[in-house]
Amino acid sequence: MELICAVAYQTSDQVSSVDEWIAAVIADKGRLQNKDGLHNNTIDNRTRAWISLPLEGFIGNLVNQRNQLKLVKKSNATEQEKLQADAKQNALKLFVNTTYGVLASPYFAVGNTVLANNITARARVGAWMLNKSLHTRQSITDGGMYSLTEVPVLRDKAYLPGLALLSDNKLWLDTKNYTRILQPLAGVDWEKVFQENGDELKQLDQLAKTHIKTFWLRYGLELPFAIEHKLENTFTIAAYINKAHYCFVRLSQDNSLSNNLLYRIRGARDYSDDILRKHPTYQLLCNMAYGCDEFPQELTYDHQSLLKINKWLEIQTSNGYQELKEIKPGDELIESRTARYNNTHFFCDSVNEFKKRSERKTHVAGQPIEFFERYRTGGISRVHTQMVLDSLQSFANQND
Repeated sequence: MELICAVAYQTSDQVSSVDEWIAAVIADKGRLQNKDGLHNNTIDNRTRAWISLPLEGFIGNLVNQRNQLKLVKKSNATEQEKLQADAKQNALKLFVNTTYGVLASPYFAVGNTVLANNITARARVGAWMLNKSLHTRQSITDGGMYSLTEVPVLRDKAYLPGLALLSDNKLWLDTKNYTRILQPLAGVDWEKVFQENGDELKQLDQLAKTHIKTFWLRYGLELPFAIEHKLENTFTIAAYINKAHYCFVRLSQDNSLSNNLLYRIRGARDYSDDILRKHPTYQLLCNMAYGCDEFPQELTYDHQSLLKINKWLEIQTSNGYQELKEIKPGDELIESRTARYNNTHFFCDSVNEFKKRSERKTHVAGQPIEFFERYRTGGISRVHTQMVLDSLQSFANQND
C-alpha cells in the first residue's frame, strides 16, 4: 500500500484545558494565507494546539432518546402515540445528522476533517463486520439485507478465514472439512416463526447481536453498535444491483405474497405521476424480482433537483444551456438523462481491474458510449453475462 496523504492531531500538540488552548491561540502569531486564490497554494502556520472535547454527553444523549422513541413503534401504544414518537425521532435524527454535516463541512468554523473521517470510518468498519458475519448481500451505509436461513458459522476447530476469503461470500463453504458452514440464525426455523408470529421475532435483534459477537470473538474483535431489524421490510424476494439499488417483495400482514414492493435507488426518485419519466432501474429491479428477463429498452429518464451553485456557474459560463440561463440557484431543475450500467461492483481481483472499469469513457469523439446496457436486446441474462466476462465487445464481434 502507498500512503498518499495523512492528517493527524499529534499528542505533542494536545493541551489539557480550554483555558490553555485559548491562551495558545491568543499568543499565536501564525496565519492562514492563500496566494492568488489558487488551489493548493495556501500557507497555514497557525498553532496546532488542540484539546479533546468528547461529544458523547451531547450527541450520545440525543441518540439514546431517539432509540427510546423508536421502541414506541414496536410497543402497544396507540397509533397517535406512535405517530408522535416517529415524528420526534425523525427530528432528532435530522439534528444529529446535521451536527455531523457541520463537522464534516469545510464551510463551518467547527469543521474537522479528522473527526468527520473517523466517524464515517467507524461506521464503515461496523457495516463491514455486519456484512461478513451475516453475509449481507449489500453493505449500505450502516446495514444490509441478509437471509435468516443462511448465516455463516465457524466450527470450533476451523482456521480463521483471512481477508481474501472474507471478501467473497461464494468462497465461504468448506466442502473438504466442513469447518465453515451456513445455517439458520440461532438454529431457529424462521419460516415457521414468521408463519406463527413466534416470540423469536421479539428477540431477533439480540439473536443477531449474539451471532455477530460470537463470530468476531474468534478474531478478538467486537462490534461497537447495537443491531436493529426493520421487520416491516421482511422480504421473500430481493433484487439488487450495484452498490445500493434494491427492490424487496415484502411479506404482507397475512403472511402471503403481495405486490408490496419497496424500492431504494440512490440518486433517483419514484415519480408518482406520468409527467416525469422514472429511472429505468425501477423497471429493471421489478423484472429481476419477478423472474422476467426483459431489460428496459428505453434508458432516458428525468432527474428533478434544486439547482446548485456550481451547476449554475457552469450554465452561466457555458455557450450551451441556453434554456437554463434564467434559472437561479435553488430553483427546480429538471434534466433529461440517460442511464448507464457498469460492472464496477462485480468482484475484482485487483485495484487496477477496478480502476479500468471505473474509468471507462462515457464519450468518444463527443459521442456517448454505452456500457453493458448495449446488450439489452438480449435480456437481463445477456447483460449480466457480459458483466461477468467484463466484455464490452461490439455486437459485430459477438455471434450468438
